[in-house]
Amino acid sequence: MKASRVYLPLGAHYPRVFDFLVAHFSHISVAQWTQRLIREDICFTTGESITLQTPYQGGVHVLYYKSLSNEQTIPFHETILYEDERILVACKPHFLSVLPAGRFVKETLLSRLQVTTNNPHLSPVHRIDRGTAGLVLFCKQVKHRGLYQNLFKKRQVQKEYLAVCHVETQAKKLDEQETQIWKHQIVKANTIKASAPWFTMGVNPQSQLSNAETEMRYLGANASGHVTLRVRPITGRKHQLRVQLAHMGYPIVNDPFYPITQDEGPDCFDQPLQLLAAQLGFVDPITQCELSFKSTRQLKYAAKI
Repeated sequence: MKASRVYLPLGAHYPRVFDFLVAHFSHISVAQWTQRLIREDICFTTGESITLQTPYQGGVHVLYYKSLSNEQTIPFHETILYEDERILVACKPHFLSVLPAGRFVKETLLSRLQVTTNNPHLSPVHRIDRGTAGLVLFCKQVKHRGLYQNLFKKRQVQKEYLAVCHVETQAKKLDEQETQIWKHQIVKANTIKASAPWFTMGVNPQSQLSNAETEMRYLGANASGHVTLRVRPITGRKHQLRVQLAHMGYPIVNDPFYPITQDEGPDCFDQPLQLLAAQLGFVDPITQCELSFKSTRQLKYAAKI
């Protein structure tokens, strides 16, 4: 996670840097600033730590990391599957965000791995939803980041997901011996239905054009009637797999957004979204070696395949 910075203006009259921070960030309590300075979480751009007694000096920048006082702990752990001098492949659990956002700052895959690896330059090359478990590729050096990002932009990465789904009565039939390509136009859901939440997506039923393509294959069913599907996205639209599966009558088990968006509430850790980024493969742009990775995680309701 990158540090944020604040400028200490020239001509301001504060006894200490602490006094400036308290006045400038009035929404953060004195107690919180005190604890952060005691932990040495704040420093000048030179790397010099700032303490409670550090005198104010104008014309310089202070570096700090955003903090949430009541940030929820995610009680599941990531695993590092592969690491070399350029990249790292991690398998994240359900409920853990890849990047800091909203109510999560430290409880994210990036923040955890930057601490674990002691590498502030570590950054994800792509991302998966907070609710989705599975593989995420990271780049360890800034100079190589663009090379690996281009693999995704040019669709040179083979991605495979497993999804456990309900089967609705109108569901499109899937044959165990047949692979299907589903093509749809995915748009903001509120352009189809004005009352839809702003962050959700939907399939435009009026369009014959497509901007989302996914390969689907039926793998089996469990005793409860849930089916396990192998899902290979060809394109990468927001919420693509969840939207297409719900649209075709196969909503993912425990999906809080599709087909019906539920009111936001506390995470139900015993009901994870049944979607797993299971495999990742590509040719390394530097070594030209073929690399392939497979998650060791299992979906809770997956059929025995």
